[in-house]
Amino acid sequence: MPILKKLNYYRRVGRAYLLPGESQLSFWHDSAELNENAPIHSLGEYYMTFAEKAAFAGHHDTSGIPMLNYYGLIGLQYNPIAIAQWGLGNYNLFCRTGNSAARRKFLLASDWMCQHLEQNSHGVHAWNH
Repeated sequence: MPILKKLNYYRRVGRAYLLPGESQLSFWHDSAELNENAPIHSLGEYYMTFAEKAAFAGHHDTSGIPMLNYYGLIGLQYNPIAIAQWGLGNYNLFCRTGNSAARRKFLLASDWMCQHLEQNSHGVHAWNH
């Protein structure tokens, strides 16, 4: 790895892990919580609450889709896993409360996932990131 690339990597990783503030890590470091409302033998709420992810207060694009900040040369990026978990958390919230904002966020995430499904070089459909 050329020295400049390595330096950029260390700068980005150091900022995410060592400096206070918002980074992509803040999305991932929450408490995994089992959803007691999730049915076992039928469709319904998702088995994890993703409550903290549903309330993600970080950067969102103009449509409202969350973007994670990877800093450095990478910067703000969509992360399909983060978007899916944000959507599932809002789906659970909508199921429990009927909250129209949670419903809108769930549908935004669902639409984004449908629009960004791509076929890879092996012919398998995936969300690239």
